[in-house]
Amino acid sequence: MSATPPKELPATAAAPAPSAAPRTPKAPQASGIFHKIQHRMTAGFALLVLMFIAVSVYSIFTARGIDQRLRENSEFNSVVQRPAINFRASAHDRSIAIRDVVVAPNEEALAREQQTIARLARFYADSNQTLQAALSSGAPVPPEVAPLVQGIEAIEARTVATTQQILALVHQGADREAAALLWKDAKPQYEQWLASINKLIDFLE
Repeated sequence: MSATPPKELPATAAAPAPSAAPRTPKAPQASGIFHKIQHRMTAGFALLVLMFIAVSVYSIFTARGIDQRLRENSEFNSVVQRPAINFRASAHDRSIAIRDVVVAPNEEALAREQQTIARLARFYADSNQTLQAALSSGAPVPPEVAPLVQGIEAIEARTVATTQQILALVHQGADREAAALLWKDAKPQYEQWLASINKLIDFLE
């Protein structure tokens, strides 16, 4: 009995070669992102520094301007305040002298009070020259000063005129009329005059 040849096994299909894995896109390099962030931070810091410098320079110039204006105002006020104080002294003493004119017991006392009034008037005039020189010097003058000075000048003119009328009445021997004018007009006018001067002094202080 002849031996049967072994059965041939069917050939198996060759396994397919593994395909290459798909390439993934490369992520941005970390160093590039870091440089961008660094540049932005540097630019922001530089901007803050520039803003700080600008604010500092502005503050310095503003402070210097305020200091200059305060110094100018202080110098102007001190120059104007002295004549104003002299005004008050002259007006006050003249109010007393004109009262004493009305009640003078004799010609000698009358002459003395008249001399006092004339001296105080010259003192006032000299102080007024100093005031007017300060106002016309070109220095900055607060806008409130001019109306205050004009108010003083207006009441001064009325008061001086009344004072001269009282002197004339006394010389005419009209003592009663002089006393009536003293109380009716001169007294309130001197009070208004002093009040006007005090307003200027208070403003300058």
